[in-house]
Amino acid sequence: MISIVNIYTAVIYGYYLFFIGLIAYLYWHYSKSYEPEKLYNYTNTIPAKLSPIELSILVNNKITPQALTATVYFLVANKALIKSKEKKEIYLYRNLNYKGKLSHSQKYVIKLLIDIIGNGERVAFTNIEKFCVNNKGATSFLLNYEIWRRMAISEGSKKNFFEPKKHKHLVNWFSVIGLVLFLINILFSLKTFLGYFLLLPALFILYYYRKIFRRTKKYNEQFYQWLEFSSYLKNIKQLGFEKENIHLYLMYSIVLDKIEYVEPHLLKSEEFVKLNSYIKKSYKRAYFHGSRSL
Repeated sequence: MISIVNIYTAVIYGYYLFFIGLIAYLYWHYSKSYEPEKLYNYTNTIPAKLSPIELSILVNNKITPQALTATVYFLVANKALIKSKEKKEIYLYRNLNYKGKLSHSQKYVIKLLIDIIGNGERVAFTNIEKFCVNNKGATSFLLNYEIWRRMAISEGSKKNFFEPKKHKHLVNWFSVIGLVLFLINILFSLKTFLGYFLLLPALFILYYYRKIFRRTKKYNEQFYQWLEFSSYLKNIKQLGFEKENIHLYLMYSIVLDKIEYVEPHLLKSEEFVKLNSYIKKSYKRAYFHGSRSL
């Protein structure tokens, strides 16, 4: 006679096998990248006209602190912010006479810099570096960075870089069934060894589904072009550049984390290299020391 334990054991074996099959299916349909249609070589041609937040989403599938620095550079290059060097300090001022159109996230960057970190009139680069040295500053930066990040995601996702994921209901049901089977093993004292580990696939499948993504064929092709453009930026000193695109090279090099190769060569300075370092440092401090109970 077949016992309940034997039936339960057969069910969880089937559950584990289905888990392997489901992972393979999700990978093949929603994670495995398309192969590029052709191989791309180093090129100084900018693949597409994207904003810093759009490029960050396309390349990283997230908004990075470098995208914030690149947005600051965009605002300076377009005169929405005025950069001024006074003695040994570099300041950013709000341009009260600016007539251009800014997105909500770009306006919020100005607010973050001038009104929150600065004194309402201007902000020094060193103020940005030191803002998160205490818990109060770290908490304020973390809150406002998160507000900006959500604005940026909303604006930057309009191009639909990624293919939509389906079968979310199947993933959720798989996770629920794993939890139920785990509880059955505990509550009915079946003491099945593999039953004690059912929460692992049940939780992992939720995490995996949330993290996987696949670029559309169009933007996957563009992604590989950006990778080659990134390699070009790393070697810009040897390969040369087009002077009319200097501002774009600098802005995109920040997002692609190649600013240290580009700015000292093109602008003969390290101002935005330092600013990028300050913003990344502030974000790390805020992430680890800022309060989330807001």
